[in-house]
Amino acid sequence: MSGSKPKIPSLIKQISERMKEPFNIITKLKDMEVFPYKPSTPQCFKPSLPSIVVLGEEYDGTSVISKLFGLSLPSNAVFPVILKFKDKFNLGSGEVLLEWQFKDTYFQKKVSQTNLEEEITKSLKKRVPYHQRSGVEVIVTLVDPKAHELIVTILPGIHKQEENEKKQMSLYEDYLRRYTKDNESLFLNVIGCSSDLRDCLSKKLLSTIDRYGRRTITVFTQLHLSSNYLISKVTSTMNEPTNPFGYFFIKDAEKTVARDEESAKRVSCLLSKTNESRIGFESLSKNLVLGLISILFSPSSQIVGKIMLDLKRSEADLARYQATFDSASDAIPRIVRSITNANISIRKLFVTQEYEEYPDEMDMHVGPEISDRFLKLTNTLLYLKHDTRRPFLTFELWLLNETNWPSLTNFLPLSLAIRLLDDLFSYAHKPIESFLEDLISYVECVVVRILLDHGKQHVRMHETLKKMARLLVNHVKERFKDKVEDLINLEKKAIFTSSDQYPARLYETHKVTLPIDKTFASIEGMGYHVKVDHLNIYPSYQVDSAFQLKQLMVVYWDFVVQRFVDYCALYFQSIMNEMMAEGVMKVMEDFLMKGITDESILPRPAPTVDINKQNLENRIDELTKIMKEIEKMQVKFDFLL
Repeated sequence: MSGSKPKIPSLIKQISERMKEPFNIITKLKDMEVFPYKPSTPQCFKPSLPSIVVLGEEYDGTSVISKLFGLSLPSNAVFPVILKFKDKFNLGSGEVLLEWQFKDTYFQKKVSQTNLEEEITKSLKKRVPYHQRSGVEVIVTLVDPKAHELIVTILPGIHKQEENEKKQMSLYEDYLRRYTKDNESLFLNVIGCSSDLRDCLSKKLLSTIDRYGRRTITVFTQLHLSSNYLISKVTSTMNEPTNPFGYFFIKDAEKTVARDEESAKRVSCLLSKTNESRIGFESLSKNLVLGLISILFSPSSQIVGKIMLDLKRSEADLARYQATFDSASDAIPRIVRSITNANISIRKLFVTQEYEEYPDEMDMHVGPEISDRFLKLTNTLLYLKHDTRRPFLTFELWLLNETNWPSLTNFLPLSLAIRLLDDLFSYAHKPIESFLEDLISYVECVVVRILLDHGKQHVRMHETLKKMARLLVNHVKERFKDKVEDLINLEKKAIFTSSDQYPARLYETHKVTLPIDKTFASIEGMGYHVKVDHLNIYPSYQVDSAFQLKQLMVVYWDFVVQRFVDYCALYFQSIMNEMMAEGVMKVMEDFLMKGITDESILPRPAPTVDINKQNLENRIDELTKIMKEIEKMQVKFDFLL
């Protein structure tokens, strides 16, 4: 009938109808970030349908999958074919993406779904010799939101060869290792009725990885070739413990059965002993979906594991929020214990740089973090010698004029050096202040985190621990700021040029020339694209003197910066050691003395505590409801457990 909708393939239809509830559960869990997805994280779990792996003899597996998904696939492939279903993909209506790779040859093409078999065969025929095609992996990407990231792997048809059975077993075991996920794959075993069940290779293979048959669905095809032995064997083992799904049957085409009256009798005999619900593609599709759900929500599945883990964590967090103290004196022992233990952790991070408590949290690896901040400070201060505040050399010219143009040697005159250093440190005030704020803020975050981690069992005392962390860090801040100020004053008043490297660096700098005949010039060590044409108004000897003074200061500033930053780092480490040795004890003593009489030592929890507590209660309720829904579904596949 023209204009009628195309028929939905049976398996896609069953997934669409029967997977609504499971998909809704997965969507809820994603929204709740039960398994936050970070592709860069190796241990990351992204929920999706279990994969389907198809084994079959020669033509059977491909034939069944073609009917289940409404696709045309090569009927005698000697290579794996992988179907990947996507919610969204850049494909036109009726298009699929065909890909394969063989050695250095990569093939990719958008093709019509109706011509898929022909396109696969044609693309390989031109590029890969037949005897090498077993090394090819064909991937077909299709767009169908109903299939929800389903992956179906169709393994090459098994050719029964007794003399090569060990070789074939080894080959297919390798396939199964490559294409199956641990306990997260469903196997479809397609057996032709011409097979001898006593030595069926696909059954042997699957028994090694799915011993109890809980993830294997067996379907028989070519019923007209069935023997009396097979009929007897199939009916007697239909409900064996190792075959919980039972067997399914695909009827032959009418014309196939009609050819042979004897075959028709055997088919009729076989089907008469089989429940109607086990015959045909609709029945097979229903049970495939049941198998997918059973794996998706089995007690040992990753999804259920993630839910139970989240529930356990949430309940533990809620217990922390619910814990209270009768009085401040009741809380003091726990607070003291938390601080004492935290002090050990702080020492590990800041002194011995042991990070086993936070192995994967790079922001808690304080050694590299603090070194990086000191390195940035060094680079920032070194850049200041370019001095972009005013036109090039104008300050040096003014300063020389103010001091009656003193003669310059290879060493800075003390009076000029003090003026220049005072000017540069004035320029450096904001960067140094910014560095101090950033460093202390980072230290405070780390110390607060450590204290809260050691007091995590009682949220009620978190505000107190935060306050104590700030008191500790404030001690570091004030002491460090004073030391930095002392260092700056020392560098501004005393000139140290005793380094062996100073003369050599100065010699190299004197090689640099000043091209004032240009508008802009790149001057090594002093900046790129520096405007210099304004210097033409000054006598050349004055410009030369100013440039020499600039060179002397540029070289000396490098030594000043390195020395200043090195001493800052040493003082910082010393003050941190002092904080751990004395500062912690002082804060604890003050706290204990106050806590004995002052209940305000345990302030009311922040408003966020009640909010977080309510959120946890809601989360636990929601996860519990989801688990009840899953348990209802588990009843449907109770026979597999």
